[in-house]
Amino acid sequence: MPAPVADRARALRSRFPAAAFRASLRAMHSGPDPSLTDIDAVLAFLPVVAAPGFDPGRLHTTRVRTDGDDEQRALVGDASEPAEAGARPLPYFEGSPELDGLIQTLHDHHFIVDFDWSEWQPVADRYARNPALLRDAGLGTLRKLFTTHVRREPFADGHLAEVARSGHLLDLLRRLSEIRGALAEKA
Repeated sequence: MPAPVADRARALRSRFPAAAFRASLRAMHSGPDPSLTDIDAVLAFLPVVAAPGFDPGRLHTTRVRTDGDDEQRALVGDASEPAEAGARPLPYFEGSPELDGLIQTLHDHHFIVDFDWSEWQPVADRYARNPALLRDAGLGTLRKLFTTHVRREPFADGHLAEVARSGHLLDLLRRLSEIRGALAEKA
């Protein structure tokens, strides 16, 4: 992460952890290819994601009230409370500490890359629907897949939770482990 972005994210994280998380999702950077140490940092999350009962987070809903125009929004409570007149639901995803940690690690260890991920979403969707495609995926493809899923989250709250619950996140980490093994043999 470039220094000014990292400094801003660090400052936000100390005051507003959710804001820092969102800022880190939007911070684009390119850098070196991941080293074996970088890969190991990401793979530290493999047993966490593989554990029975891994919970990636929860989708919450709050209610907002608008007073005539969308500029006048006020939070009026949790969606579990009775709705007041003029209030409408507003969903948001809160990742678990483990999922947030994985996302930060992906950023810190060169797995989030600068490319047109939105154009690449159909390819990512094919990999998610057909896990067999991952058998031939290289490190570059895995980086694009991680990037696409992480970047998509701010636009589709709960996307990362679905990626985890479907088993695709675990498949990505397992393939990364295979690549790590092959790279270690070459070294």
